Amino acid sequence: MRKKLSALYHLAVSILLCAVVLLPILYIAQLSFRSMEDVTKNTLFFTPTLQNYVNIFSETVNYLPFLAVLKNSVIVTLASVAIALSLACLAAYALVRLRVKHSMGINYAILGMRMIPPIAIVVPLYMIWAKLGLYDSLTGLILPFVALDIPLSTWLMEGFFKGIPENLEEAASIDGCTRFQAFRKVILPLTAPGIAATSIFSFSLSWNNLTIPMALTMTDAATLPVLSAQVKTDDGVLWGQLGAYAMLMIVPMIIFTACVSRFLVKGMASGAVKE
Repeated sequence: MRKKLSALYHLAVSILLCAVVLLPILYIAQLSFRSMEDVTKNTLFFTPTLQNYVNIFSETVNYLPFLAVLKNSVIVTLASVAIALSLACLAAYALVRLRVKHSMGINYAILGMRMIPPIAIVVPLYMIWAKLGLYDSLTGLILPFVALDIPLSTWLMEGFFKGIPENLEEAASIDGCTRFQAFRKVILPLTAPGIAATSIFSFSLSWNNLTIPMALTMTDAATLPVLSAQVKTDDGVLWGQLGAYAMLMIVPMIIFTACVSRFLVKGMASGAVKE
């Protein structure tokens, strides 16, 4: 009897947690298929329409064509994730294996850098980027995303490197590998689960960020969050189009997570243990 009650309890908690996560997404999804009239009526039953998605792909909002903005988001996100993870892996490996002095203090400094809110660096970045000619450029977006992402990625990757035995590198050195070759050919493939898990956080940081692109772009380097913020008109907020923008931003995130999901659970479990 106790086991049945425990199973029912865990089932109820699981259903509740899934509902908390899925219900907002389902609400946004149905909102994206409502016409303006159905949105204002806010009724349970309505006639689905694809007009919101048609408007997004066919219209140019404030000189921001959707496909160009989508291209900007993809380039900025993939570039920032690749650069940040590459540098974070090297930094984490150095802190774990090279016996760096004051490594604990460095770790606290790295974690403290991640606690800086992005809004705090927007004004200085705007002034510096304007002088350097990086305002409204893809490079001007990639650099701050990389800088914001490296601290957390480094801190996470340290846990994965600590879980790999050092004797693997010793065996590689006996076979004639340099330290970097051992890192690239032996250690790095073993941290693939950690890289996959960390990439989720990196992807989310760059793909969903509104604060930095809103301040550092205008038209040429605008991203999807910036475009979705343009749905407010003189007639009010275009809730249907806002729901469509939200779904078009959620779907790539789901696809990316699904692609690395087979590494995610294993990677989070192995990286959670720290010495």
